[in-house]
Amino acid sequence: MEQVPDLAPGTALDVGSGEGADAIWLASQGWQVTGVDVSTVALERAARRAAGAGVDIAARILFFTAEQVAATLDPDSWEIVLAATLARRARDPEGRQVTIHDAVLHARRLAA
Repeated sequence: MEQVPDLAPGTALDVGSGEGADAIWLASQGWQVTGVDVSTVALERAARRAAGAGVDIAARILFFTAEQVAATLDPDSWEIVLAATLARRARDPEGRQVTIHDAVLHARRLAA
């Protein structure tokens, strides 16, 4: 958020959210966050960490696996996209291996 310090809170996609540190921080700043990762273990930990941060913060975050989001990804759903790690791999609806970054780009092309 150093890049856009004056941006009012809105909706954010945290690609490669891992254990949720960025998603939790964004939610604490008032953002509605969708956290996506390929690791269900990391997402379970992220959900526990969000719950531990408080009900208000946890209510602002939804965590999904990359597979859950790849089939329904709507690039117009978020005002910002954080992508600290773009090399994470997932399977698209046809079963091909793709990076989460590929899924975001594909959704953007479909929406155009």
